[in-house]
Amino acid sequence: MGHTKPVKKIMSYHDQVETVQKESSSFLKDLKTVPQKESAVKNYVKKLEKVLTPLYSSLNIQIKIETAEDQIAMLDCLFSIWRVLLDCLSKLDHLVLPSIFFKFVILLINRREIQPHHLIVNNPMVNATNKPQYYKAGSELRKLLYETFYTISDVLLSKHLVLLASMELCLKVDPKKTRDASDKSTERSSTLNIKVKDFQNTKINLNVDTFVQLEETLQVTATPLEEASDSLEASLKVAEGTSLSTNENRRQSVLSRVIASPMQEISQIEQPKKSRHFSSKISDSSMQEDEFFCENDVSPAFIQFFPQVLAFLFFQIPEFREDLLELVKLPQNFKAVQFSKCFDDEERQDVLAQFPRIFGFDPMHLMLKQKSNDISERMRTLDKRWMQVLLPKSDVFMAFYFHYTKFIYFTVKESDEFVDYGEIFGLSTFVSVYIYQRLYTPTNHSVVILRENDKRSLLLDHPTVINYMIRSQLNQTNLFSFSDCDWSVFQICKWLNLLVEHKRYVTDTFCIDYLISSLDKMFQLDNHKLIISIFKSLFSTSPFFVGKFRIKFFQTFFLEKYFYTFFCHWNSTVRQFFHHFLLYRFVLLRRSHMNWAKYDKVESSLIKKCAKRGTNLEATDRAISQAIDNYVASVRKICDDPEQSSLRCHIYYHYALDEYDTALKLYNEWDKSNTQDIPKIKSNFNELDLEGLN
Repeated sequence: MGHTKPVKKIMSYHDQVETVQKESSSFLKDLKTVPQKESAVKNYVKKLEKVLTPLYSSLNIQIKIETAEDQIAMLDCLFSIWRVLLDCLSKLDHLVLPSIFFKFVILLINRREIQPHHLIVNNPMVNATNKPQYYKAGSELRKLLYETFYTISDVLLSKHLVLLASMELCLKVDPKKTRDASDKSTERSSTLNIKVKDFQNTKINLNVDTFVQLEETLQVTATPLEEASDSLEASLKVAEGTSLSTNENRRQSVLSRVIASPMQEISQIEQPKKSRHFSSKISDSSMQEDEFFCENDVSPAFIQFFPQVLAFLFFQIPEFREDLLELVKLPQNFKAVQFSKCFDDEERQDVLAQFPRIFGFDPMHLMLKQKSNDISERMRTLDKRWMQVLLPKSDVFMAFYFHYTKFIYFTVKESDEFVDYGEIFGLSTFVSVYIYQRLYTPTNHSVVILRENDKRSLLLDHPTVINYMIRSQLNQTNLFSFSDCDWSVFQICKWLNLLVEHKRYVTDTFCIDYLISSLDKMFQLDNHKLIISIFKSLFSTSPFFVGKFRIKFFQTFFLEKYFYTFFCHWNSTVRQFFHHFLLYRFVLLRRSHMNWAKYDKVESSLIKKCAKRGTNLEATDRAISQAIDNYVASVRKICDDPEQSSLRCHIYYHYALDEYDTALKLYNEWDKSNTQDIPKIKSNFNELDLEGLN
C-alpha cells in the first residue's frame, strides 16, 4: 500500500478564537500592568515582543466569522490587548518598543471583527438577544479608535519639531565611498552624534557637519520641470530597481530615507490573500539616518508606523478627516481631478453599503455617539500643531498617501463595476495634491516613494488618473525647452509602462488626441535630439495601444503624417531609430508568424489579452504591416525615378533606403530566431551627419 499524504486541517473561526483566547490570557497575565521603573521596563519589553510574535501570527489570518458568540469572545480578547498596547505607547519610551508592537496595532485596526458591517451597521448576525453585546462592543471600539488617535497625537506633538527638522536635512554622501545597496542598508556610523538644538521659524541649529541643510545642496523652486528635471533625470532613470543612485541618496532627506526604507521591499512581496492586503511593513534595518532620530528620542519604527495608522484612521474618525482635508489644499491655479460620482442618493446609498470599510464608520459613530461626555469631545481642544508634518511638501504626506491609496485599491479591487471614485473621502483632493507635488516640486520627495505612489495612483482609477497626469504634465511643459519636452515624454511613457505591467491598456476614454497633438507640436520643432529621445521613450509603450487606437497612433499619426519626414530625415540617427521603431514596435507580432498564422506563447498571450478587450491584434498588425510596406515601396519608387523628388531629398532617400534594408535584414534574422531580445541598432555614420554633431 502506498503512503497517503496527511490531510492538513483547515482552521475554523472557532479554532482561531480558542487559540487567541489562550494566548491573550497569557498576554494579560504577564503584561497587563506597564511598569514605571526603568529596571523593570527592559524585561517587560522583551516579554512583550516574545508574546506578541506568536499572537500576531495567529491573528494575521482573516477567517470568516461563523457565530456571534465567537465574534464577541474574539472582540473581548482584541479590546483587552488593544488597551494594554495603548497604555504601553503612552507610558513607555517608544524607542524601546519593538517593531512587532507597531505592526500589531495596525493589525488590530484592520481586523474583520471591528469593521462596522460586522458590528452594528447592517450586520445580519445582530438579533434581539445579542444586540446589547454588539452595541457594547461598538461603543468600546469607538473609544479605542479615538484613544488610539489621541495617544499618537500626543507622541507626535512632543516630537513634531524633530520631524520638521528632519525634512530639511539630508545626508552627505561621498561618491568615492559608494557601496552595494545591501551594504548601504546596514551602514552605520560610529561617530554620529546629532541633536536638534533649535527649530523655530524654519531655522535649524545642528552641532555636527554630518548633515547639511537641504537648501544649501539643492535650490528647490516652485517652477516647472526646467530646473528640476536636469537634477532628477539621472537618478530617476537609475532608480528603477530596489537600489538607488548616489544622486538619489544625496537628495533624500533624513526623514524620507527612513520612510522609504520599507517601500523598497513592499512591492516585491506577493500578497495573494486579502488578509495581508492591509498588513504593515516596518523596516528592522539600522541605518545612519536611524541614529539621527534615536539621538533625538524618536523611534524610526514609529516614523514608519504613524502614517499607516493615520491612513486608516482617516476613514474611521470623521473629525480627523475634516481637519486633514482643511489642511491639505490644492493651489488655486491647479485644477483638481474629476472622478465619477453617483447620479442620485439611491445609487449613493448602494455604494456606501457596498464598501463599509470606507463608508461604514460614519453611520456607526452616529448610532453610538452620546449626547454628553462623548469620547470625541476632546477633538475640539486637541493641540494639532503636529499636523504640519502632513503638509504635501513632506514625505510624511507621501507615505500617508501611499497607504491611503493602497487601502482604497484593495478595498474596491474585487468590484469590477465600481466607477464612482468621486464618492471616496478626500480622493480627488489627495490625488490632485500628489500630482501637483509630483510635477512641480519632485525634488522635495524621495524617488522611491514617488515611484510607488505613481503605481498606486495609476492603478486606482484607469484611465481617469492617467488622463489627468498626462494633461497636467503636458500643460506645464515648455515646448521650446528640450529638457522639459524630453522629461515629459519620458515620464508619460514610464506611466504607460506601469499600466502595461499591470495589464491595463488604452480605453475609449483615454486622451489619445491630446497626446498625439502634443507629440505633433514637439515633432514640428525638428530637434533631432528630442525626436530620438521620444522614439526611445515610446519604444517600450507600444503594447499599451490596442485596437483602433493602435491604428490611430501608429498608422494615422506616424505613417500618414510623419513617415517621409522620419524615414528620410536629414539626421541618420533619427532615420535609424525610426526604422528600428518601425520594424520592432509598430507591429507586435512577428511578420513570419503572421504569414503562417502560427504564433509563439508570448504572441498568443497578447492576442488573447486583446481579444478579451474586443480587439483583434492580428488584424490590426496586418493592417499596419501592409501600410508600412506600401510606404517603403513608395520610397523605392521615388529612388528609381529621380524626377519625383528634389536633389536633396533624393540623396537622403537613397541613404534611408539602404539603412532600412540593413535594418530589415537584421529584423528578418531576429524574426526567424527564437530569441525575444530585440537587437541593438547598427549605426552607419556618413559625412552628411557632420552637421548634426555638436
